[in-house]
Amino acid sequence: YVLSENYVYTVEAFRDLLSHLKDDGILAVSRFRLAPPRETLRVVSIAYQALKDVGAPDPSNNIVVMSLNPTLAMVLTKISPFTVNEIELLKSVVVEADGIIFYAPGVKTNTAYADLIVAFTEDRETEFFDEYEYNVAPVYDDRPFFFEYYKWSRFLDDFGRVDETYRGANRPVAITVLGSVLAMSIFASIVLIVMPLALFRSNGHGLAKRWSEIAYFSLIGVAFMFVEISMMQRFVLFLGHPGYSIPVVLASLLVFAGIGSYCTNKIRLGLFTNLIISLLGIAIVLSLLLILQSLILSELMKTSLLTRVIATIGMIAPAGILMGMPFPLGLKVVSRISEHFIPWAWGINAVASVLGTILVVIAAMALGFSWVIAISVLLYLTALVTITPTAFLTRHSDVS
Repeated sequence: YVLSENYVYTVEAFRDLLSHLKDDGILAVSRFRLAPPRETLRVVSIAYQALKDVGAPDPSNNIVVMSLNPTLAMVLTKISPFTVNEIELLKSVVVEADGIIFYAPGVKTNTAYADLIVAFTEDRETEFFDEYEYNVAPVYDDRPFFFEYYKWSRFLDDFGRVDETYRGANRPVAITVLGSVLAMSIFASIVLIVMPLALFRSNGHGLAKRWSEIAYFSLIGVAFMFVEISMMQRFVLFLGHPGYSIPVVLASLLVFAGIGSYCTNKIRLGLFTNLIISLLGIAIVLSLLLILQSLILSELMKTSLLTRVIATIGMIAPAGILMGMPFPLGLKVVSRISEHFIPWAWGINAVASVLGTILVVIAAMALGFSWVIAISVLLYLTALVTITPTAFLTRHSDVS
């Protein structure tokens, strides 16, 4: 539940599913009947948005929400409006099963489903989403967290809620775990980095007045994890399964980062120049990847798995090579300041990387993976600014 993305329940997925229906075909999606509605209500918002996107004149006539048992609710979606005969048939089925109709065209109901569809038809769905106690807005491939409908503002209320059907099992697990792990990681960072720096300052092993270098290794650590994890998630849809995405992306990124790290000993342009090339290069490559990735992936989506794996490696390679350079180059910079700085640089970067794995999840859930990449670009550019004064002093030093 910490990173419970699901590309089945997105607007893009529903558009694809609807495109495969015949005129009288029906897409049926069942989710748990939680009180108040959450999962099924979000399915309705996704279906409505998908119908709008494919050009349905009035999507409110193309959706039915019903239940035939106390556990599940079903959202029925057609590419064409439901007919009067179809509605009557569904009503008879519901009566026979002792079920309930939550929403159907021409059927009056006092439910959240009806309220949501009315809000859509009146172009005030944003107001509905803001006021509703759960986040039931449509989700997209860039932010596919269908099951994360909890709001941080209602965390304590949701955590203490006991659902009559599920005996309290349905609670904000992701928010709880993320918040707890983040708090523990920050505490460990203080104990392992901040406190020792203060304690060792007196004997020359601390990093007094070296906040720019501390910031540099922290920033590149967080930024690297932002790129790594967001890419692993983004390529799940392209490669078809996390079992393909994680090893392909992780191996490619680490191998090419290793190549980039090795190249820092071969490029003799000076530390100052190398840092500018690597950090600005990362920002440019990631920006291009952010702009072109969706287009490239959509064009290659129907090719063979081998072709998609090769394409994935090809897209990752330039960024990976450049992302492998800032850390060793930073070590060369700090080694000219003090040898005691080097182990601190390793430790600071490692701790920042751990924090980055948590922060990237929070950022992706709140903003989406595209924004995560954009933030990583900003972090690398900020790192360039923090290290520039120190690197400039070593501009004429031999890189080796």
